[in-house]
Amino acid sequence: LTTPDHDEPEWDIPEQDTSPHFVSSSPTHGEEIYHKLEAITMTFDFNLAPESSIELTFNGEIMPLGSVELSSDLFSMSATIIGALDSEGVYEVNYKPCWPYLNCHSGSFAFVVEFEEEESESGLY
Repeated sequence: LTTPDHDEPEWDIPEQDTSPHFVSSSPTHGEEIYHKLEAITMTFDFNLAPESSIELTFNGEIMPLGSVELSSDLFSMSATIIGALDSEGVYEVNYKPCWPYLNCHSGSFAFVVEFEEEESESGLY
């Protein structure tokens, strides 16, 4: 007996555009998310300035995020996701980490939201 192939969608994930001094992110580039995502976080190897920014888009539409918060050591920035990511597909994060003297870099990465069957029916996203 053979098991049937599941029709899993293939996502067109854009290439990661890593800014200088980028260390890590959560979620990571290309990560498939099957649970409610609370925030986007990135870490760098320099002190960030308050002018740093994070933008989340889906199909070109900007998704609502809370204000960018900097960690106490100023090496990480995060933004809370407001509401639910209620569509399956590729979400792109565009970010701008800024040095204290306001020289800024830019970068981007993407992740995929997929619903598990019971989650999509109950609207947990």
